[in-house]
Amino acid sequence: MQARLRELARFVVVGVINTGIDLTVFSIAFYGIGLHLITANTLAYSIATINSYLMNKFWTFAGRSGADVTTTEFSRFVLFNLGGLALSNLTVFVFAGFVRPIIAKLGAIGVTFIWNYLTIRRFVFRN
Repeated sequence: MQARLRELARFVVVGVINTGIDLTVFSIAFYGIGLHLITANTLAYSIATINSYLMNKFWTFAGRSGADVTTTEFSRFVLFNLGGLALSNLTVFVFAGFVRPIIAKLGAIGVTFIWNYLTIRRFVFRN
């Protein structure tokens, strides 16, 4: 139980860092460059996903996963993150009809956090 809590705490730390990356890239892409809402969200999510893979692979789930990056593991990570991206884009699109885009983005981060933890832990970084 204590190991699971430590793992979850690490996942939260990685999530906070990725949230910063995600929000920064989204803000620059949407507000600064003027990219379309979904394009900006996809770009930001994708960049944060790369960081997420590396931090989760080598820190959060290091005990569950080997030290080598494998094609199978990385492919599973990308596949489940594509599901997360679809959830994120859907959430941003729906919420942006009611609230400011940056608030919609925060809502999407909350939705995908749950999806990512459950799928990554169970299907990507496993013993």
